[in-house]
Amino acid sequence: MAICRILNNQPAASDHLPINALPTNKSITMVKFLLLLLMPAAVALNPVVGRALAGAFEPGQLTVVRWLAAGALVAIVMGLQRLESFSWQKWWRVALLGALGMGFCSYAAYASSKVGTATNVSLIYTCTAALVVLYEIATRQVRPGFVLIGGVVICLFGAVVIVTRGELAQLIAVKPAVGDLWALAGMSAWAVYTVAMKRRATELDPLLLFTVMSFAGSVAFVPVAGIEALRAGLPELDFHALLWIVALVLIASVGANLSYNEAIRRTGPILTSAALSLSPLYTALMAVALVGEELAWYHAVGGALVIIGLITINFSRAREG
Repeated sequence: MAICRILNNQPAASDHLPINALPTNKSITMVKFLLLLLMPAAVALNPVVGRALAGAFEPGQLTVVRWLAAGALVAIVMGLQRLESFSWQKWWRVALLGALGMGFCSYAAYASSKVGTATNVSLIYTCTAALVVLYEIATRQVRPGFVLIGGVVICLFGAVVIVTRGELAQLIAVKPAVGDLWALAGMSAWAVYTVAMKRRATELDPLLLFTVMSFAGSVAFVPVAGIEALRAGLPELDFHALLWIVALVLIASVGANLSYNEAIRRTGPILTSAALSLSPLYTALMAVALVGEELAWYHAVGGALVIIGLITINFSRAREG
């Protein structure tokens, strides 16, 4: 939503940033503190909006509206002439990444939220970091230390608790809900996107990359949105739905991406990644307050395991970095 960072969920054009060093400034100012506090809240809003608009928008329709509006807004602000610096010879690679990271990951999150809960979506998507670490270990990019492996195991075990609703003794017999299957598909796609983005990170200006990929993610799902319109009709827009769309575009898309980049710049990738681990907590609180979701004990247990696992992973990488 990046998102898909991005948790899936996370910001799409910046999830590729490497975790390599602790911030040099030991004193965190109030601005930095607020940035680290509010950035994960912006990221966490996306699945809540998906749940709130589940009755008005089909997943493909919401995906198209989100990224078309976000891409257009950033393009206008930064100046359309900057699109001329884009290397169109490689457009298809960026388009594929946009269709995957912006398009499919968002679609999967909204499909999951439509039949499941925003809390489940956020918690499952957050485990993307664990899948990326497993890939890095398999390709020998990082050493499989005890702490790192422990963090991955804890994180993924937390996801298992959530998907099985805590029925671990009957893991084989349990049939995951359709919403959780969509979230797992989106998480896997976001992990692939995150790994692929590392190779594209330095080729384009972040805002330019965000704009191009937003348009690609939107265009890729126009056919899906068209089929949904034929089957279920056009989206039902009222004042409240419009407010949710504005929040989705300004806060959960553009705001989340820019605040993530700014957090990286001001505080460093380690603190930023640690702060991002709080996004499932924000999602749970907003889901309860704004869309009336009810939390179960397995949300608390699984969520705690996911957050502990992510913090452990970040700690291990910081120590090695």
